[in-house]
Amino acid sequence: MVIKLITADGAVIKVEREVIEQSGTVRNILNDVRMTDKPIPLPNVSGPILTKIIQYCEHHKDDASRRQAKPSNHDLESDCSEAAVQKAIAKIDDFDRDFCLVDQGTLFDLISAANFLDIQPLVDLVGYTVASMMKGKSVEEIRKTFGIKSDFSTKEEERVRKDNAVRWKQWNQEMKDTAKSIAGVLQDGSSNSEDSALQALKTISEIMSGNVDAISTESEYWQDILGAVMLYSEPTAQVDRLPSLIGAIMEQYESSDLTDLDRVLIALLSHDLPTFLILCSHIDPWLSAHTADLMHHLGILDTCRRVFPLDPREHYLVALGESYVGHEDLWRVGLDYLGLVGTRSAHGVLEECAVRLPLESDRKAEQVLRVCDTFGLNRARDRIHRQLGRMKWRQGRLGAAIGHFAQVADMASIEVICDQLWKEYLESGKLTYGSVIDSVISTGVQHERLQFLTKYRDFYESYKNAEYVEAGRIMMSILLQEIAPQSAVADLLVDTIPLLESDVLVFSSDDTFELMRCAEALASAEGSDAPSELTIFNAACSRNLARAFVMS
Repeated sequence: MVIKLITADGAVIKVEREVIEQSGTVRNILNDVRMTDKPIPLPNVSGPILTKIIQYCEHHKDDASRRQAKPSNHDLESDCSEAAVQKAIAKIDDFDRDFCLVDQGTLFDLISAANFLDIQPLVDLVGYTVASMMKGKSVEEIRKTFGIKSDFSTKEEERVRKDNAVRWKQWNQEMKDTAKSIAGVLQDGSSNSEDSALQALKTISEIMSGNVDAISTESEYWQDILGAVMLYSEPTAQVDRLPSLIGAIMEQYESSDLTDLDRVLIALLSHDLPTFLILCSHIDPWLSAHTADLMHHLGILDTCRRVFPLDPREHYLVALGESYVGHEDLWRVGLDYLGLVGTRSAHGVLEECAVRLPLESDRKAEQVLRVCDTFGLNRARDRIHRQLGRMKWRQGRLGAAIGHFAQVADMASIEVICDQLWKEYLESGKLTYGSVIDSVISTGVQHERLQFLTKYRDFYESYKNAEYVEAGRIMMSILLQEIAPQSAVADLLVDTIPLLESDVLVFSSDDTFELMRCAEALASAEGSDAPSELTIFNAACSRNLARAFVMS
């Protein structure tokens, strides 16, 4: 059933009843009035906002159980901790996250409309979004983010701050006076059952007055002391006051009492960034690398660079990357770390690491080559292709070997492999290299020897199928293009003898003259050792030539 809704700007929007009944307001109207043919006015919702809300309701119309299970503000009333809020936000799906990626004006209109329409899951969703925008911001930053004007002028804010400081001093003095009064009562010597309670009240008063000795006595960790001092003794202390406070507190501790993490935190709070960075490396290489990178992006690493002989960001990231490269499962992460450092020396380390990696599988080799392409490691890429080419060659995977050599234009190696394939054919009499050639040609590799082997394979197949004229045409193409190695010419001429003696005229007179020219060139070549079959070849050429003349 379709329901009509009238928005504040007069737009009439139609929507399915099962969709809009997610709104408690609309659902109650429909149940009370029981008239669905008349438009329902929504005076507090504009057309564009209602359209967007309907998109939300359309997405969630079939997941009522999900909406019941989804955390609400009521669920968090008993637990408002950071962990509880983060757990609630984690349940938001991708659609809802994208739904809230709008400008602030639209976001606040959604809050108002969702509240008016009584769609609690949407109220919660937008509330989480606003909360995440406020997280970690000061009052001034929140005002700036949301365009909130202060209720006070600058002078009024200054007066409030001074009033607060005066009131805090008064309260602090009252705590001191209270502690002093209780101490006087305890010193009277009168012993009663309330002494322990008075003593506890005296301790509380001393702590709240900012008495450092009392705070230190009751605190187990130095962090507790620092927090209590800043809360009760110096609540308006600025960040530059931290080093002196830390120094005073650390006088009460022996160095042996501190853990590595304690030393890291103390160095950070003391604004000793070089020591902080060095101590981070004692805890975990990952921590020091990412801390240095974060400091670099925050623009505060320059204070450390004059202390370190090398750039600390580069040093720690390269060290972390190298440690990962040697790991069986994290080597790819290590290469990425080295590649993202972005310095010349790190680029050199990356190239060396890429070349040194053991390539146990084709998949790993492909991944390493992909890294080389990503980061422009041309020298490493060429070395790896040659290494893989030699490896495949030894394994007898000649097609793969040719493919790798072709990537680095190593034509000499390709030529040697092709000659090896030809030699194996001559020795066995079986042409078995077809699959190798096909796998190479399909990748687009071009080489004269590959062209020769391909054409000769076609000649072989045509001859085997008694397609003698086609076989002769292919053979003439091989000889005229001069793509065969010189050592193979004699064997090719011998292969033409059956065609010359065929009942069908395969070679024309011009073709025959060309065959004879090839034989003469072979015979006149210095140091050539022409096979005895060439005598038979010459006789066959003479007979074929005579036959060609007669037939022409």
